[in-house]
Amino acid sequence: MMSGHWQSPSPSLLRERSVHATARRLSDLYDPILGRLGVRKQEYLVLALLWEYDGMTVSRLCMRLHVTEAMMEPQLRAMEQVALVERDRTAKPHDVWLTRRGRALQAQAPRVPSALLCHVLFWLDHEAEQATNGWSNGREDSLESVEDAGSE
Repeated sequence: MMSGHWQSPSPSLLRERSVHATARRLSDLYDPILGRLGVRKQEYLVLALLWEYDGMTVSRLCMRLHVTEAMMEPQLRAMEQVALVERDRTAKPHDVWLTRRGRALQAQAPRVPSALLCHVLFWLDHEAEQATNGWSNGREDSLESVEDAGSE
């Protein structure tokens, strides 16, 4: 039988939720940044690996991204259709190569982490300002109520 008393969530649960919310917000920040490059997050991750080592096998890409080949296959097919990568199906295992277009995006890639960092710093600054304002406003309200009580 459940007790009628409310219990606050444990600190570890609060931390877990906070980490999850932060990770989600960071993930959401990528979308507009990558949109300027004309790629989605998953495509960017594949491209980043191929910029590091062009001609990687499908199985190696999957291992590095922690996905199955069944999940990677539609992604690679879509990237082939927009001429970001090409696959050498004659090689066993199949190799994935950057196209000229995929290679050209590498010149713009350094802008992605710096743009993300700018967003994060703005976000943290905004959060800190809200926390400071919330603390000082609450404190001022408390002081005003004490002063009002003393003048009665």
